Amino acid sequence: MAWAGMAADLNAKMTPEPAACAAQHDPLSGFHQACPGSSGRFNKVSEVIRAGLRLLEEQQQHFATRTLELKAALAEGMQSGEPQATDEVFDVIEAQVRELANSRR
Repeated sequence: MAWAGMAADLNAKMTPEPAACAAQHDPLSGFHQACPGSSGRFNKVSEVIRAGLRLLEEQQQHFATRTLELKAALAEGMQSGEPQATDEVFDVIEAQVRELANSRR
């Protein structure tokens, strides 16, 4: 019992408080004070967190919108018919351009 008590006491003395530990290892710990502007853009850490969460939400909405756009484009491509080789497509276009040019002469 004595050893367990001493180990627990020693462990408590050697282990830093969680907040102090986080502040030592967190590269953003002073960000709210070091932001551009003479008085700083953020006065509290909670303001930094809110701004970060807003950006994250914006990014997720953009990602969701872009995903829907890409899925729609993929579906449109799949419904457009059989794929064709680019050489064949350009040959057809060149023939149409030549035909149009000859008809205007």
